Amino acid sequence: MAAQVRLAYGSGGTTIKAYLQTSLDGGTTPIDVACFTFTTASAVKVRNLSSLVSKTTDVTPTDGALTDDTSVDGVIGDMFRFKVVSAGTYAGSTVLSCRAVVR
Repeated sequence: MAAQVRLAYGSGGTTIKAYLQTSLDGGTTPIDVACFTFTTASAVKVRNLSSLVSKTTDVTPTDGALTDDTSVDGVIGDMFRFKVVSAGTYAGSTVLSCRAVVR
């Protein structure tokens, strides 16, 4: 799976976090698999994730709590979403674009 998050910064705000989440139980339990963090500058961030990585320890599901700019390989379910959390008020010209491709 590859994910790309792009922030086109306008003005205002302090931080935006986009959490890529998956679920293994039909959406009941979201699991953070990547966190993309932005502040007050335009940027593009790309992350590659793999379910082929063996996890030999338990992964505790988190919902919007993964450490900034990190990811967790090995856990890829059949459902995905981006959860966006922002601090401060971003102006209307600020745009966050989130995309993911599963292959």
